[in-house]
Amino acid sequence: MASAAAAPSRAPVESEPPTGVEADEIFRSSITTGGKRLSHPSTLTLIKAVVAGFYVTFGALAALTLYGYMKPGIGKDAAWALASVLYPLGFLFVIFGRSELYTENFLAPVHAVWYRRSGGAALAKLWALTLVGNLLGVAVMALLWSAEPLHLMPEPARAAFSERAVEDLARPALAVFVGGAFAGMLINFMSWLIMSGRSPLTKVAFILGPTFLVMLLRLNHSISGGFEVLTGVLINGSGLDSLFLKWLPLAILGNAVGGLLLVAGFYYAEGKAEARHRGALP
Repeated sequence: MASAAAAPSRAPVESEPPTGVEADEIFRSSITTGGKRLSHPSTLTLIKAVVAGFYVTFGALAALTLYGYMKPGIGKDAAWALASVLYPLGFLFVIFGRSELYTENFLAPVHAVWYRRSGGAALAKLWALTLVGNLLGVAVMALLWSAEPLHLMPEPARAAFSERAVEDLARPALAVFVGGAFAGMLINFMSWLIMSGRSPLTKVAFILGPTFLVMLLRLNHSISGGFEVLTGVLINGSGLDSLFLKWLPLAILGNAVGGLLLVAGFYYAEGKAEARHRGALP
């Protein structure tokens, strides 16, 4: 009698590939991205920064216009929470339009400098050019949208911008700085998350969350928030300019501290430790 047929061999079971991106992979991507930003010609960086200044204002315009219309019907707090959903639009335009936002440059470019892909002078120039370009774009948009003869902004939106300016400029200096630091932290946390996203839809989700919180919590973003406050000052016309000139440097400095120290330094340490463990330092 023939021997029993041998049992068919069983194929080895393969382990499932990891679904997430490891911290050291994001860290290497951050260094590469930062190096590219630092190597751009100055003129290109400035143009991209001005465009970002234009783009980022549209989220604030949409959010505060909705707030102005909804506030009489559902109340101030509910209207603000609902309007905050539209605030990320400007950041979506900036990021997918590949323009340059000052507050997003405290993560990847800093990593590149720490790993000597570029120098400190190039980093300082990037910060200066993006800040100047962003503020120039914001100032042009604020002048256009607040100009009464043009009638670009409906009355509920004008009232909302005026209210935003008066409330923000009444805050103590420390509150503006701390609010700016948390805004900077959230925006650079967003940058870290985007580099871990594998699909455009995932990246959209990573943009929506942090930027929604910036408006919901009334944090001080020097560029988008600067547009809101400056537009409100121009609409209000009651001598708030000197207060704005005190508010803006505090918001700028707060954004830098939040982005640079609370996020860039933390993720630098975490990414470096994991990369050493895996033997994958760039």
